[in-house]
Amino acid sequence: EYALAFEHLNYNSKQILNDTPYKYPNSDTYIKNVDNNFMGELTIADAIGYSRNTTAIKTLKEVIDKVGVEHVINYLSSINMMDNAPFSYSYGLGGYTYGVSLTSLAAAYSMIARKGLYIEPLSVRKIKLLDSNEEIIFTPFSKQVLSEETCYLLIDVLKQAMDDNIWSISDCKPYNVNVYAKTGTTSFENSVIIKNNYPKNASKDRLLASFTYDYSIACWAG
Repeated sequence: EYALAFEHLNYNSKQILNDTPYKYPNSDTYIKNVDNNFMGELTIADAIGYSRNTTAIKTLKEVIDKVGVEHVINYLSSINMMDNAPFSYSYGLGGYTYGVSLTSLAAAYSMIARKGLYIEPLSVRKIKLLDSNEEIIFTPFSKQVLSEETCYLLIDVLKQAMDDNIWSISDCKPYNVNVYAKTGTTSFENSVIIKNNYPKNASKDRLLASFTYDYSIACWAG
C-alpha cells in the first residue's frame, strides 16, 4: 500500500500518518498493532519501521478509493504477490489465506532496487545440450511496475528505519553495506497463547525481507 501511495497519492518520504484505533473497512473488527499500542502521529518511515497495522490499512483504503481494487489486484499479480484466494484488506498486512513463497517476496523487493523493474526469478539460466552444444536460453518475464521516483522514496524510508535501528533491525546489516529491510510478524490466537501458556507477545512467524543493490533475501523463522 505504501508503494502505491507514493505512486498515486503523492505521498512523500516525510509523510505524516496517524496511528489511532481503526476498524477494517466494512467490518466491526478493530485492527491491532504488534505491541497492542498506538503511537499517534508519526512519519511514514516510523509507520513502516514499527509495523503500524492501522496506518497500513488506512493507506490501503485511500489507495483503493483513488485507483480501485482491481488496480491493486493487478499490481500484486504483476509481482507474483497474489494469493490463490479473493483479495481482502488483510492483504495490506500480509494476511494471506495460503501465503506466497519467500522467493516471490525476495523478487518483489528486488524490484525496488531495480527502479521499479520486476524480473521473474528463475533458477536456471540456460541448458547446454551435450550432443550438439546447442544452448537453450531462458528469458525471464520482466515488467516495469513502479516508477523510479516511487522506488527512490521507498528506499529512503526503509533507509531511515534501518538508520534508526527500529526493533534492532540494523543487526542484519553487514559492516559498510547499505541494506534496506522490512520486518514482519504474525501472532498466535489468544486461545493458543492461553492454552500453551505462551508469553502475550509470542510470535508464530517472523519474517525479514531485505535487499541491497546486488542481492535480495527473504527469511522466515517460526
